[in-house]
Amino acid sequence: MAKLAILVGCCYPDDPDRLEGCYNDVETMKELLTTRCGFPPKNVVVLTDKPDSPLRPTGGIIRSAIDWMIEQAKAGDVLLFYFAGHGKFDDFGKGWGCIREEFIVPCDRNLIYSELKI
Repeated sequence: MAKLAILVGCCYPDDPDRLEGCYNDVETMKELLTTRCGFPPKNVVVLTDKPDSPLRPTGGIIRSAIDWMIEQAKAGDVLLFYFAGHGKFDDFGKGWGCIREEFIVPCDRNLIYSELKI
């Protein structure tokens, strides 16, 4: 049984709505997964929007990372996606027919929504 994880931290450093602490959240989660939950460090992909980050968590990069994780997976594997950053939701319709759509907001604002439901 393999254990695979994608950890995303978006603080949006150049944005007026920037967040504090998302990088720490991701590092804490990585430490927990690798020291207490049996995830091999090589199976934990970390994406942050730190200025020196080699892979920034754009919508395209996050989607590609999730595709990679799914392609690697076999029956019985453990897959984890963790996101620390802005999210939002919109309601479509009214009354009983209302649908709430939730979004992840990557660093490039290329929203990720229910297309990722598996």
